[in-house]
Amino acid sequence: MRQRAPWQPESTGNTAVGSIWPTAKQRLLLRAALLRGEEEVGAWQQWLQGIDWDADFDRGSFRLLPLLYVNMQRCGVTHPTLQKLKGLYRRAWYETNSLFYRLRDDIVALRQAGHDVMLVKGAPLALTYYRSLGARPMSDIDVIVPTSQAQAALAVMEQRGWQRFSMARDEDLVYRHSMLFRDSAGYECDLHWHVLQECCQDDADSDFWQAATELDFQGIPVKTLHAVDQFLLVIMHGIRWNPEPAIRWIADAATIVREAGATFDWPRLLRQAQQRQLVLRLTMGLQYLAQEMDVPIPPCVLQQLAAVRISAVERLESACILQPEADVYRTFLGPIKLIYADYGRFAGDLGLWRTLTDFPHYLRYRWRMEGRRDVLKLILRKGLQRSVEVLLGHRQALELPESVR
Repeated sequence: MRQRAPWQPESTGNTAVGSIWPTAKQRLLLRAALLRGEEEVGAWQQWLQGIDWDADFDRGSFRLLPLLYVNMQRCGVTHPTLQKLKGLYRRAWYETNSLFYRLRDDIVALRQAGHDVMLVKGAPLALTYYRSLGARPMSDIDVIVPTSQAQAALAVMEQRGWQRFSMARDEDLVYRHSMLFRDSAGYECDLHWHVLQECCQDDADSDFWQAATELDFQGIPVKTLHAVDQFLLVIMHGIRWNPEPAIRWIADAATIVREAGATFDWPRLLRQAQQRQLVLRLTMGLQYLAQEMDVPIPPCVLQQLAAVRISAVERLESACILQPEADVYRTFLGPIKLIYADYGRFAGDLGLWRTLTDFPHYLRYRWRMEGRRDVLKLILRKGLQRSVEVLLGHRQALELPESVR
């Protein structure tokens, strides 16, 4: 019997609410927005039959509607609904231009302060791959500076009136990959010092910078990621459990491969995935793109990924982030497992003794405590609480009549 793919529901209906994969309806929308040929028109017609324009769209689907408009225009489709889609496209074009205009002077300020600047995700995707500021809506701009320049770059942003997200703090520079900023008008900028959330070592981004390409942003020369590295980032950012599946990663990934064509460096992708221990989720993403979106993924790439030995850290990390948060946090050890997976990424191979002494400090950071003694007190308190719960549950079971035990 053929094994069911992880994104395929057991029944013929949509996947459950809260997932990492699109529902059946979202899949139709993606195919209508992405395919080239005749199949996209059929997907469009099927999708249109099940749409209630007076009901609320999920955010993932809503953000794909401008791209759907572009593809239907390219196909020469005529339908009254296209006027609504055109309005959404024009709105996305206006909002993206406004966002770019707002951030332009800040990019200039960072460069004038001596910082190297790289843009990732939305802005370079719209400019380089979608080639349209209306087809790829975005709510913020992702700016990256080298790790060594992060502290000074944060100061530049704050001097220019940007405010950190309320939970942000200086220690994030050591343990995180980015910090979100907002201004008084509601615009957002995500300032990174690492490209990937999973790779926050000091030297984690050297090859990203070495392979970066030039990008013109509003007349300002900046850097952006190599197409393969952008592709890897899109998949890693998208394949995580989410109460509302972040399906835009599928459109982004498919568009990158299509636009890169024969120049897409598949061997580089394999090297990046292995070196960074990102094989499991990359494999899942490539399989979905090939099987559901007809993206031309070379079979040899999937075969080589299947032969890679997966590390314990990657298995633990994937087990945590691919399931609902409620399941992770159901037991006290659940979040500790997730935090330990993150710590394993950050710390690398420190040895048993160094891990035992450093991990409590990382727990202190994640739990926002003053000292490691507070961590020990919390663990003991939670352990005692759990022991009491188990004991009480056992007593209650003993007191039940035999007929209902």
